[in-house]
Amino acid sequence: MEEHVQEEMKSAQGGKQRYLERLLQTINWLEHCPEFYNYYFKEYYICPNCGASIFDHYDKQEVGDWLMITCDKCDTVIKKYFSPKFVS
Repeated sequence: MEEHVQEEMKSAQGGKQRYLERLLQTINWLEHCPEFYNYYFKEYYICPNCGASIFDHYDKQEVGDWLMITCDKCDTVIKKYFSPKFVS
C-alpha cells in the first residue's frame, strides 16, 4: 500500500498532497506499532462462528474473481471481496 501512496503523491497537489502525506505517515506508524493495531481491532476481527482471532487464524484463497478470507480453524468465510482480473 505504501508504494501505491508514494506513486499517487508524484502527481498530487494541494490538499490531496497533504492528505497522502498524512496517510503515508499513518501507514508507517501502524507498520511499526502492530501491538496497537492488534489491540485496537482484537474484538472486532473475530470469527463469528468459533470466536478465533482473525489476526492469528485466517486463510485466503482466490476463487474466480473473488478473494475469500476464511477462518483456518473452522473454515467459515469471514470476508469476500470481488477482485476481477482485467485483460488488456
